Amino acid sequence: MRSRYYWVLLGTALAVVGAHGQDKGEKSVPSSKPDLNAVEVRFADDSTVKMVLQHNSVEVVTRYGKLNVPVGDIRRIEFGLRIPEDTAKRIEAAIAGLGSSSFKQRDTATAELLGLRELAYPALQQAARSTDPEVSRRAKDTIKLLAETVLAEKLHLPHHDTVVALDFTIIGRIEAAVLKARTPYFGETSLKLAEVRTMRWLANENETKVAVDAGRYGGAQETWMDTGIEIRSGGGLQIAAAGTVDLRPAAGDAGTYLVGPDGQQSMRMPRGGGGGLGGGLAPAGRVGGRGFGSTQTPGTLLGRIGEYGKVFIVGSRFDGAATDDGKLYLRIVPSSSSPESSGSYEVRVTSGR
Repeated sequence: MRSRYYWVLLGTALAVVGAHGQDKGEKSVPSSKPDLNAVEVRFADDSTVKMVLQHNSVEVVTRYGKLNVPVGDIRRIEFGLRIPEDTAKRIEAAIAGLGSSSFKQRDTATAELLGLRELAYPALQQAARSTDPEVSRRAKDTIKLLAETVLAEKLHLPHHDTVVALDFTIIGRIEAAVLKARTPYFGETSLKLAEVRTMRWLANENETKVAVDAGRYGGAQETWMDTGIEIRSGGGLQIAAAGTVDLRPAAGDAGTYLVGPDGQQSMRMPRGGGGGLGGGLAPAGRVGGRGFGSTQTPGTLLGRIGEYGKVFIVGSRFDGAATDDGKLYLRIVPSSSSPESSGSYEVRVTSGR
């Protein structure tokens, strides 16, 4: 008997200690809620890093004066073109080199401007109007090469910043050349705005996953999927899609015309063909900024905000800011040679509140 009571008492004591330890452990687990200053920064090379801004507000110069915008009210910032002073001097010297009497120096200047990509584009546009035939010709040729190798949106960056706040959007210029931030791995850092393209706040976003069935939303009859996701004008919108659909699922062709969300450019050729063509990511941009046009190939994932909103290309990735309020609708471009498709795309939607 004494032995039995001993084990009962021991078991009770261990349970109490375990529960107490669990409470202590639970208290030590940090909250998963993002910091209000937590942001995702996209750089000029399209890389992204998550950081925490070390500022309470951001000063924006507008045509109506300066605004001191609390960081907690910001949802997204799209940064305009900034050319560092040392880079501006390199561009100026290279533009002058286009008219050098030395062929080697002219070629070196051209290569320098090509290497500076979108940063050199405004200066090249001006140089293309030069009265010096050689400068004008080389500038035009360089512009043509840049247009073939650099996304159009990068070549035409505005000179102003767009600050999307909780209640309205501010067009102006952030005067600061750098912002202080903290990263989990590198600690305190200075964020050079000349190297940044967008900054979105993470604490004010919702993420939803949906599946777009090609059989229902990729057929000849135009049917759009109501995702039920409410989008707010001015808020950030990121859509990532993956998976494959079969544009010809009929017997005999099944499995030979598989495509991804970027459409037929990434299609696997039928057996015996010349191999697939690599599809790229859909470039970032503002929702509504792209029309329903010839770039839509079969299998491409499309979106629109509102039942009658303007159609835009989603592809495998869309990163932009909404210009309308309403629900997000999705659809897959059907094949012109087959009345039906099969398969689905898994879609992750992250939207700002």
